This record gives sequence, C-alpha cells and structure tokens, in this order.
Amino acid sequence: MGTNAYYLNQFISTTLATVGGIDDSQTTGIILTSVTGVETTKPGIVCLSYSDPIDTSKAEWISYTSISVTNELQGVTRGAEGFSAKSHSNGVTIAFPISESHINNLNDALIIGGSATNLATGVIDDDTFATASATTLATSESIKAYSDSATQTLTNKTLDGAKTTGILEVEGGIRTTYTTTSCPNNTATTTHTFGDTVGFFFVSVWLPDTAVANYYAYAIIATDVVGSGEARILTQTDGSNTFITLSGMNLQVRQTSGGTQTMRTSILRIV
Repeated sequence: MGTNAYYLNQFISTTLATVGGIDDSQTTGIILTSVTGVETTKPGIVCLSYSDPIDTSKAEWISYTSISVTNELQGVTRGAEGFSAKSHSNGVTIAFPISESHINNLNDALIIGGSATNLATGVIDDDTFATASATTLATSESIKAYSDSATQTLTNKTLDGAKTTGILEVEGGIRTTYTTTSCPNNTATTTHTFGDTVGFFFVSVWLPDTAVANYYAYAIIATDVVGSGEARILTQTDGSNTFITLSGMNLQVRQTSGGTQTMRTSILRIV
C-alpha cells in the first residue's frame, strides 16, 4: 500500500460529535460537528483535544482517508504523528493543523535514490528529453512521445532473454540468409546451397534498384532427407525475366535481361 498525501485544511476547527466521546482504540464512529471548508474526499490529519499551545497529555493526531456524508472519519489510524492514542470527550476541539506527515510524506516521495539531500527539482514536459537531468521527473505524455518517436541505437549490447531455443536454422546457426550474386544472362547461377538442412524455405529473388516485376521471383522450397541431396520447389512465381530453379541442393537463379546482372536472394526458414 502506498503512502498517503495528506491534504491540509486551512484555519478550520470543529468539535467532536460522538455521544459519550471515544475511547483510545475506537476507529469508527468518530464524527465531526461540521465539515464546512474541509476537503472530505481526500486523506487528511486531525488533532483531537486541540489547544494552543498543545497539551500533549490530552492531544492526539488521527489520520484518515476521507470523511463520509455523515461527517464520520473513514480509514482511521489512531495515535498518528508520534502521539499515543487517548480517550476524548464529546465536544472537544478538533483542528486541522499542519503536521510533519504533510511535508515528510512528500519529501519521501520526491527524494532520488533514497537520499534526503537529493530531491527532485521539478517535472519536465519535453518530448525530446533534451532538457532531461538526473534530478527532474517527466510527464507521462513526454515519456510516451519520446518512446513512440525516438530511434534507439544498440551498439555492442547483449539482449538478455533473447529467444535462442526452438529457432530453426537455414544452416550454420542462421534462420535467414541474404546474398548478392553476379548472374550472367540466361545462365542458371547458384546463389545458395542448402546442404544437409531439412525444412521448408521461402525464397525471394530480385534485381536491386528496380521496381519492374519482370525481375522478381518467389518460391517455397522443401528439403527432404538429411544427406540425400533432395530438394523440391513446392510453389513458385517467376518474373518474365527472372527464374528460380534447383540443381540438387543448389538454389539457382536465371535472368534474361540480355546482360550480366547482380541479383539478390533472401531465404527465410519457415519450418
């Protein structure tokens, strides 16, 4: 449970309106004569048997979480602020003086790293965090805006908890592979060899820096038996100038542009 932020009610006093008064353990039935000017929906602190100066043999601080519509204190903690719980007669003065928890609870919430000499100095509303410092807080809107828009660069970082089990490889520890191969005109050119790997693969081949569909081809390829040298094209879509073929376990690309082209091949293992 969190710490309450106690709201201060300025220059207000009233009296106890509990017939017969209250004993030193009672936490219900503590009723105020009036709550005019009192913030009833928020936590606060009252002093029962208040006098000026305070008579510590009679006074008691009580914290509460709210005040009901019948003027009864709710969520009561007796003997607050270092004072012991006491009995109080009906009609004693109840006041709302400032007390240590009004300030100290806020201090405890705002100190940084548990050090009382390192207090947060403010709250920034800066979507770029350009004004961030070690002693300022940030609004949730700024945090969200920065998270949504900022590009995070990871250099020489280890991703703890990264998934490494259950990931199927193209081969040699790689699930995807990407190659660039010089392919002479109308010549089946090997761009990848599947080796002994068994699985299903999505293969895409294209001519870089062109949006012409003639130079794009796609296929799903299955490799069947370890060491058998078998591979099959299950389905494919070739461009009119780009074709995917197989020779044993060799993935081959043929293009008919009329000259040598640098073709790119991407392989993703599906199963």
